[in-house]
Amino acid sequence: QNTPLVLLTVMDSWDDDLTSPLDDLLDSKQFSLAQILDFDEAVTDLKERNPVLVDFFSELETLKQLISYIIETPDENQSDNVKFRYPVVSYEILISQVEEVTESLISEKNLLDYIFTFFDQKRLPLHRDNLVCKLIDHFLQNQKDRIIQYIINNPENSLDKLVNHSYCGSVIDLLKYLISLEPQDEFLFQDWLTERDFAMSYLQLFSEENADVYWQLSEGNLEILAKLEWSSEMINSFSDGDYIEELFNIGFKQEKSLKYLLPLVSYVVYILYSEIEWTDDDGAPPIIQCIVNNIPNFVRVLKDPEDSVVKKGRKTFGETRIRIIELFNTFLGIGYVESIQSLVLSDISGVLIDIFLEFDRNSIFHGMLETYISCILNASDESYILEFLKSSQLIEKLLNYEHGYDENADGKRDLIPFVYQIGVHLQNSLEFSQLEPYITSHEKWEKFNENLTEFIVDFDNLDESSAYASSQLPNDFVRSKSGELFGDYDEFAYGYGFHQEESEELEEDIDLDSATDAIDYEADWSEIMFSKEEIEKTLMNII
Repeated sequence: QNTPLVLLTVMDSWDDDLTSPLDDLLDSKQFSLAQILDFDEAVTDLKERNPVLVDFFSELETLKQLISYIIETPDENQSDNVKFRYPVVSYEILISQVEEVTESLISEKNLLDYIFTFFDQKRLPLHRDNLVCKLIDHFLQNQKDRIIQYIINNPENSLDKLVNHSYCGSVIDLLKYLISLEPQDEFLFQDWLTERDFAMSYLQLFSEENADVYWQLSEGNLEILAKLEWSSEMINSFSDGDYIEELFNIGFKQEKSLKYLLPLVSYVVYILYSEIEWTDDDGAPPIIQCIVNNIPNFVRVLKDPEDSVVKKGRKTFGETRIRIIELFNTFLGIGYVESIQSLVLSDISGVLIDIFLEFDRNSIFHGMLETYISCILNASDESYILEFLKSSQLIEKLLNYEHGYDENADGKRDLIPFVYQIGVHLQNSLEFSQLEPYITSHEKWEKFNENLTEFIVDFDNLDESSAYASSQLPNDFVRSKSGELFGDYDEFAYGYGFHQEESEELEEDIDLDSATDAIDYEADWSEIMFSKEEIEKTLMNII
């Protein structure tokens, strides 16, 4: 049936009355970009293909203004709309997937260049970095081939600028996406990055002027490494001798950066050599040789690291020591003969044992040192073990510590649980013909052995501190009821692994002394680096 003419007339009048203020503004043909962005329906009307908006937002000058709202930091005296509303609405317009708008932007190199000028800043403004990276990511997802081609043709204006801000999580996400791209027409983006010496370019970011973002740079690099296949050319560039040597050069010259660089080496050592079986005939891999060559530098830093400072009358371990021990545990864990030999024949073991006995008990620190010592004591070649025992004077030092131990003294010095666990490995070494006479020849060994046997008769009485701490270590040790310890290096949990979910059993350690609250490993970790006051101050600043 036909609608009556009178009703049609009324409906037309309603449509006239319902025209929006935005429509009125567009009909006037006298409007600015800011005026349009003030309307909530601007993005919706554009997606519904309002012809005036489609034409307006496809103009190059309009697109440049939209980009400017996203990438330019507004002055303090500008309106809240300019500071907060316009950047978000501009972003929504640029990702609206209206074909004409997208085509006008993507096809104009100058506009793409303009977006990447955002990364010309020394430090990216907070929150803006995420918006700009989301914009680039949108076009990578939806116009991948053209954006990739732009990056390849203009690396100085795009990729290099991104790499310079690898301390930023949203930038790292972009780089991870690029690295993960599938090959196209036999072109692999990873290979192109390798040819541009991506690994070395990233390494150069650990300069003194970037000291405030060392941690973020290290985390970003680890995330990138985690995206790589162990057999790829790109992962090889992170284990190349020149790269590792330059890493150590930077770390030992700028010691503040060392604790952030060493986890990269630990990760690469583990990833590469857990997948490859090396023999003596292969010769020392470059990364192994670089570590061996720098043992004197490690000894120097271990003795007096810059981040080991006096707090509350006591000297902290410093995170640098932790990262060095972590590296050597990884180094030993790969099972390469030369790695064990090089450490045994160096001064490093003696220095580590002295540090082991010098500091108050700390579950993390002493647990990792126990792992290092135990690994060497479990070596298959008894000649290495004998050389280690002689050069480090391990037995003499342990026996003297136990002999002078006062169970009624301040609990902070109680290292007996760790000392006896090392003693278990010494007991196991008695089965070797070369080791038995050397170990038992020590004057105090018989008494030490009696005390040790009594200590491990009932495993349930084993001190919680060492048992719990060892469960957090990169190389886990499994204890049987008889007290036997078995090293397991097949399941290597990378060093950051001891930042695990908090146990329900953890107790508050008021003074961070790690002595009476034995399983408080988070307090132990804090004690390594910060005082309690510093932690509270940091938290207050975050809040």
